[in-house]
Amino acid sequence: MAEIKSTLELVMERTKHLKLSEEEKAEVQMQEALAKVQGLVRQLQDDTATVADVCAQIEALPQHLQARLKRQIARQVCDALSPDQQSEVLVNLLETLLEPSWEAPFSRFRKCWSEYNRLREAEKEKVTNSIVARLAAAGIQGSAVVPKVEDDPAWREQLENLWQPCEQHLAALRQALL
Repeated sequence: MAEIKSTLELVMERTKHLKLSEEEKAEVQMQEALAKVQGLVRQLQDDTATVADVCAQIEALPQHLQARLKRQIARQVCDALSPDQQSEVLVNLLETLLEPSWEAPFSRFRKCWSEYNRLREAEKEKVTNSIVARLAAAGIQGSAVVPKVEDDPAWREQLENLWQPCEQHLAALRQALL
């Protein structure tokens, strides 16, 4: 009676002569590292990882892959930056990964981003006061009243307007990363 083989055994038999080239091995290694780092960037945003953790992942790779991985991470971080969240840790990661070719666009973005944060806090205070005044006019007041600024449509519109210059500088930074 013939031997019954599993699909895996058949595949292994038919591919045992195939081997990955050095380039293919490096690409597989890069994709694995990108998947890990993508998760680390998400953890960084959630405050469950540090910039040092991401840097350790990068340094664990062979030297010839590190520059490419840094560029890929920087692109992911640029895509993750948004007006909705405070992203100081992501900007710090970009600064840590900084290479000479992206120093000028990053510097312009960093300056704009600092100004954005300053203006954001001032606007947030204005919108908060406006909401409190509207609530007080409706008879809702007291120390327990805490307005939810993030849900106010005027606040979201104002954030978008404040973010526009930063988005332009981010676009220039993305271009430098290519």
